[in-house]
Amino acid sequence: MLYNILKQYGRGVKYWIGTGNEADINVSELINYMIDDPEVNVLQVYIEDVKDSVSLIKAAEKSKKMKKPILALKSGRTLEGSKAASSHTGALASEDIVFDAVFSNYGIVRVDSVVELGLFSQVFELRKVPKGKKVAIISNSGGLGVMMIDKCKEMGLDLASFSNTTIQKLSEVLPVFVTPQNPIDVATQLLNDKDLLEKIMTVLKDDQNVDIILIGLGIIGQGYDVPKMIEHVSAAQKDSDAIIALTGVGCQKEILETFSRRGVPSFEDPNLCIKAVASYVKYHKDLQNEFDNDSFEPLVSSNMIQLDRKGYLNEFESKALLKQWNLPTTREILCTSAEEAKQAAETIGFPIVMKVSSKDIQHKTEIGGIMLNIQNEEQIKEAFNKIMSNATQHVNEEKIDGILVQEMILDKGFEISLGVKRDRVFGPIIMIASGGIYIEVLKDFKLLVPPLNYSKVKDAVNSLVMAPLLKGARGKKPLDLPALYETIISFSKFVTQIESIEEVDLNPVIVLEEGKGVRIVDSIIKFKE
Repeated sequence: MLYNILKQYGRGVKYWIGTGNEADINVSELINYMIDDPEVNVLQVYIEDVKDSVSLIKAAEKSKKMKKPILALKSGRTLEGSKAASSHTGALASEDIVFDAVFSNYGIVRVDSVVELGLFSQVFELRKVPKGKKVAIISNSGGLGVMMIDKCKEMGLDLASFSNTTIQKLSEVLPVFVTPQNPIDVATQLLNDKDLLEKIMTVLKDDQNVDIILIGLGIIGQGYDVPKMIEHVSAAQKDSDAIIALTGVGCQKEILETFSRRGVPSFEDPNLCIKAVASYVKYHKDLQNEFDNDSFEPLVSSNMIQLDRKGYLNEFESKALLKQWNLPTTREILCTSAEEAKQAAETIGFPIVMKVSSKDIQHKTEIGGIMLNIQNEEQIKEAFNKIMSNATQHVNEEKIDGILVQEMILDKGFEISLGVKRDRVFGPIIMIASGGIYIEVLKDFKLLVPPLNYSKVKDAVNSLVMAPLLKGARGKKPLDLPALYETIISFSKFVTQIESIEEVDLNPVIVLEEGKGVRIVDSIIKFKE
């Protein structure tokens, strides 16, 4: 099927390789080999699992430098699919969302079907760099034009606002009943004016507000001067900086294939057309942002640290380790008696938080191991005894290191969660998420692959559902986003340079008002056993 799609749409095939169970040569090695071939422009890959992550990342980095996109169809999205893939290839599949993060980070474009794998190459073979994501739509069907607008918005593309000059020039070439606005609905006028498409594109390609021109044609066939249309659109593709793509609903397949062979990506399905273009725009945007900031750190440091620790740390030890990396933790003092707790409270200042500190208790709230808003010495003694009583119902007393007396953050901010898990294939994967119930109920999180830079972190935070609340929604003061970005970058350095760390959970991380910074309130760190 894939081979037929490529041949029908005029795509040359240099290599066609089936890897079987990859007992010897794997997909990553083949990509590294083929990408050096000067006759190869786009690589299309089917992947069940990755056995050699270093080789895949090397290939992806090389593809970005050489501007040879990799389109990948990764199967095993579901748990059941992963098990099937594992049975077939003899490999254990990583969680699918990790592949999404890795592919996005290294510029591998993930597609969802064999049809997308075959057809998207039309767009990715274009030697144009998109100026932006503003779209002009030309259609001979009002309904088709509206559907294309909806899909553009869904895929993150914007409808272009024509300049006054463009509107004036369009008014001169369009019939009087056609409004010179975006989208341009020419109705049946392509039958009456064989040069109308060329006239419109000549105007649009000079408008700096137009980055992409999408042409939506419904039932083009007898009565239309198709050869002239193909000539005009392909000429515009060569002469214009804009990305031009076409969808033909109900058109003869041969017409679309001819458009494609003449350099105009063409699709029967408008949704596929727009998704392909949006993927191409995102691919180039990610390339431009890759090294735009001096906060970039190498993944493998010459100063890689091996700490002689195993299993979980208690919270006091976790916070002490975080402080060594200049991560902004709350102030706290570990106490072994109520009297020590009183002295600690005098040092820190009321109100305080008290909580159990034990490597065998990770979820303190669930066992009654934490008490908030303690205001005086009398409450300290009561809280100390209560927390110890609750904790010893779950672990032996000798496994409790003490009670942590911690400052209570009074300023209203927003709770963020930061975490890391070391994936078996790709190493540390960082999670940025809304804190509290939002991560569980709304699944509001973003996965990133270190190393990180400022742009990657900023884009990830802004992609969260709760991002508007960080910026000061509904009259509230904006929160300290720059401090959050720097904290995440420091966290990335921390988890990548201590190789023995397996998991970290910082939750909540409170983002305070602008200028007041960030505080890590609770932390769990687990080292490899």
